[in-house]
Amino acid sequence: ALTQKIYELYIRIPTIEIWTQDCANTTLKQIEYCVEMDLFESPIHIEVVKQQFLDTFVYLENKATINPHFQLYLSEVQIDNNCIWTQTDSGQEVYIRHQSFNVVHTDAQRFCEDTYKFLDMLTQKSLYLSGTSEKQRVHFFENLKSKIA
Repeated sequence: ALTQKIYELYIRIPTIEIWTQDCANTTLKQIEYCVEMDLFESPIHIEVVKQQFLDTFVYLENKATINPHFQLYLSEVQIDNNCIWTQTDSGQEVYIRHQSFNVVHTDAQRFCEDTYKFLDMLTQKSLYLSGTSEKQRVHFFENLKSKIA
């Protein structure tokens, strides 16, 4: 019950995500590496992981279709980091993934403002996939799903 309540609050947070056509590649390469190194206990586990990855895209596509608090953009610019900019009542913060599993965090005003400006410019130059952009959204997600074989 608590998890459901947290989820219901989470999906009401206004969110903008910027993806590229290559956004799934890193995870797919990690799965391939685990297969090649024989790190899965059985082939069934490989299929479970692939199905869960596919389910993530199905969920995200549905969210982009029906959730008014979620805005999804497709960028042609390759984004080489996983940057999160936040704005709360207490101010701005930026989180940047560092060395795969670590995160650098700052609330330095100038850095946060520069990050916001960059992300805002990037969304303006990207294709909006949420809401009524059905043709582009379906094409984008079909392309992602086809990579999981």
